[in-house]
Amino acid sequence: MSRVLTAFRGQWGLTPDGEFKESPWIIIGGNRVLEYGFGKPPKTLFFKPLEEGVILPGLVNAHVHFEYSLLKNKLSPGAGTLNTMSKFITSEKKFDENVQKECAKEDLYQAYYRGTFYFNEVSQDINFLRFIQFQPAFHGNLFWELRGFRTEEAQHKIKELKEELQNKEHIIPTPHSVYLTAPSLMKKIREVTRGTTLTIHLLESPDEWDLPFERGETYLYLKKQNLYERHREIYFNNILPYLHSIGILSFKKLFLVHLLHTTKREMDFLNTVVPHAAWVLCHRSVEFLGYRRRNWTLLGNSPLQMLIGTDSSALASDVSILDELYAIEKKDIYPMNKLWRAATFEAYDYFEIPRQNVQFYYFAGSKPQLESLVKVQKAVPLIG
Repeated sequence: MSRVLTAFRGQWGLTPDGEFKESPWIIIGGNRVLEYGFGKPPKTLFFKPLEEGVILPGLVNAHVHFEYSLLKNKLSPGAGTLNTMSKFITSEKKFDENVQKECAKEDLYQAYYRGTFYFNEVSQDINFLRFIQFQPAFHGNLFWELRGFRTEEAQHKIKELKEELQNKEHIIPTPHSVYLTAPSLMKKIREVTRGTTLTIHLLESPDEWDLPFERGETYLYLKKQNLYERHREIYFNNILPYLHSIGILSFKKLFLVHLLHTTKREMDFLNTVVPHAAWVLCHRSVEFLGYRRRNWTLLGNSPLQMLIGTDSSALASDVSILDELYAIEKKDIYPMNKLWRAATFEAYDYFEIPRQNVQFYYFAGSKPQLESLVKVQKAVPLIG
């Protein structure tokens, strides 16, 4: 049976260089992109002309927590990481499962129809991940975030992990952070995932590096919540050498989320040890927590691959990468073509997303500028 092809011609499209160019055309067979180019299209097909607007390759959200969508507009801005985390932990005990799922679906589909087609979804609830993976609009990685800093909790999670591994699902175990995932649990994650893919919150809190020396707000918070235990692997060690020593920095695909309080010393270490890693910029959530990023240039000049994430809509107004880019653009720090590449073609390469699997969108009536694109409430997915 011959494949039915659909072809479109547009006014403007995004190039792999992150620039907008006139006269894009695209050939689609089923749900696969067979060709995408500019200028004169092949004469062998009829190309349906699209009216004024932009053809945009789908955007990639490199860090999102759909499980917290039900907390949108319910948290106070400027509370910092630890106070906000306390709100999350308290709220988790009261989650209405049906409300949680409906709010997550609403966020997912809103982002999908605003041009975001691929997600790194992170959740501590494996059953919630099973729900998300069967949503038609979801494409991406599913990370099961394992928490437990005290040995007792860590061993419980290790037992749970061993049981869940028998299901052979495409769900990736991952730690939360240095301060919520114990060394024993980190090592078990490293063992079972075989060094392929991992995401971790790193240097999000301003005093995270003080934890090994049992000082600072993070340490005091864990002590107060009865979550702290001294571990020989961490005690009086520096955070990055500690992570390196237990194999957490040896993953092929390594998503370092935030790196908000990284200094030149830490960046020199990362640039040397894991130049192949990606750092995930979640700008709106950082501002919501009340922090100001001061290492834009340091990270921008790093060999680490910059990717764009949103965190949850509890910390940002939505999980759309288009809106995230718009917020970052207002900082006027990185050139726009760098941001477009980080959200599209460079993200495809890092995630190893085949180009034919990328969802393309038509933003009707839009000009080839981000400010115009964000005004389009619902983009049209281009399918065969």
